[in-house]
Amino acid sequence: MPSCVFKHCKSCSQKQRKEDGVSFHRLPTDLVLRDEWVTIIRQSRQDNNWMPSKFCVVCSLHFKEDDVYFTEKGRRLINKSAKPTKNLCALPPSPEKPSLDQVGPSNLLEASQLPEKSIKDNSVLPEFRDSDLDSIFDTRRKSRLRKDLRKHKLLRVATKHKLKTLQQKNRRLKKTNDSLKNILKDLKDKNFINCDTHSLLNVPVFNDMKKMIVGYIDGCVIRYVRKEIKCESCLTHLVSMEKQDFHKLIGLRDRGGLIFPSIDTYKVCTAVEIVIRKILKENVVIKTKNDYRHVTSRVLKSFIGNQTIFMNLENDHQCYGVDHKINLVKLLIEKYLMVRLHYIAKLETNARCLDAKRQYYKKLVQNKGC
Repeated sequence: MPSCVFKHCKSCSQKQRKEDGVSFHRLPTDLVLRDEWVTIIRQSRQDNNWMPSKFCVVCSLHFKEDDVYFTEKGRRLINKSAKPTKNLCALPPSPEKPSLDQVGPSNLLEASQLPEKSIKDNSVLPEFRDSDLDSIFDTRRKSRLRKDLRKHKLLRVATKHKLKTLQQKNRRLKKTNDSLKNILKDLKDKNFINCDTHSLLNVPVFNDMKKMIVGYIDGCVIRYVRKEIKCESCLTHLVSMEKQDFHKLIGLRDRGGLIFPSIDTYKVCTAVEIVIRKILKENVVIKTKNDYRHVTSRVLKSFIGNQTIFMNLENDHQCYGVDHKINLVKLLIEKYLMVRLHYIAKLETNARCLDAKRQYYKKLVQNKGC
């Protein structure tokens, strides 16, 4: 926070407010007037080597009342030709008491009168705080309370500073939020965003038939997962002994060999199905392994730190040091993607097959024996 460059001036923007009638002004840009300001400050600071920086300011207490004026918006400014002329004197050093060897009999009277003059002249006395003077005569309890009071004052200043920064961040976030809302409104007015694009962002609603199909595919996915997992506790959490609503299709086609997936397995596979349907609507083609990994990571992010999926898995198995939960979810995502993308590719090849009629007639001719 900026403070006045004059040495014994205690004006600081952290302590003074606009209500106190103190404002801070930078050094002028005019080189001639700037040199005059620098010479005045050097004389007051008693430092001929002092050089100003771009952050140096002078408070309004060092200017005359005629040099200060207010704008229409209430800002306190100074005239262009104004110079600091008030409260410039620096505190002189305290006079040293002469020793008895240096003082003669004729100067004993003058030496005895030195402390009285210094007491009468207030400018000679060094500036002490009340707390420093009182602390000499304080008891232990008072000194402890005084230290606690200083700590609380410092904490109060620190909390004020933090509150100010948080309020500033909040204002910036509000501005960005408002600007983004205005951009979306403009795009809607110009028909750049329509109902079709909004539907891609929404989660598709599954009816009962789609839920049963996803549950049926889950049983196939569990078969592939069993070939790569040897942990028995992980395998038991994939299968459910209780029948659910999405088990109806499996129950109709089951002859003793189909698998009934658990609710957690169904949740993971449903999340993958939602992402696949969004990709199909956007007409995105998964060509490389990086695209495949991107889809996997996109689904896996929603399950990292999720405590509702495979809740008892971490406590059941005794294999410590390995995160079985994340590895199991990742393997389910990969296998479900493999099954679904294989089926999508099969449909695409059947739709693009142009030699189907030729193959049909070729077989027909061969069967006739012609």
